[in-house]
Amino acid sequence: MEILNKIGIYCMRNKESIAVAESVTAGTIQTLISNGKDAKKFFHGGMTAYNTAQKTRHLNVEPISAENCNAVDVDIAIQMAKAVSRMFCSTIGLASTGYAAPYPERDVRTPFAYLAIVQRGEVLFADKVVPDSQNFGLEIQQEYAERILHILWEKITDGD
Repeated sequence: MEILNKIGIYCMRNKESIAVAESVTAGTIQTLISNGKDAKKFFHGGMTAYNTAQKTRHLNVEPISAENCNAVDVDIAIQMAKAVSRMFCSTIGLASTGYAAPYPERDVRTPFAYLAIVQRGEVLFADKVVPDSQNFGLEIQQEYAERILHILWEKITDGD
């Protein structure tokens, strides 16, 4: 994936580092980044916190608001990105939370995710994304992961 090489070069030139907190993507973002050229020079690591309790415990997500929204909200994604950046002492934090398939118990008919990117504690991006794919599961997780990397590149280079 060419975007990974670009992100890696940017990070190494600018002394930036990346950490990732994942829920809906379940490690897919970390897998993509770790397979980029020279990843060990800019990728500090990450974690997957798949349920509300683990997001609260490990990423300091505010428990009451998390419980009210099943930990799927733009503010939750921001909290996750900031926490993982602090936890791994990285300059950039990425986070994903959402659904990769319908979830009838929560009245989710169409999958969606909230993605967040922070740099030095400042929010570069935080928004809801809806997949283009009509499939569910792994294909959507892959799409979310690729999308956050493209958004990261766009934000750190101001669209250049």
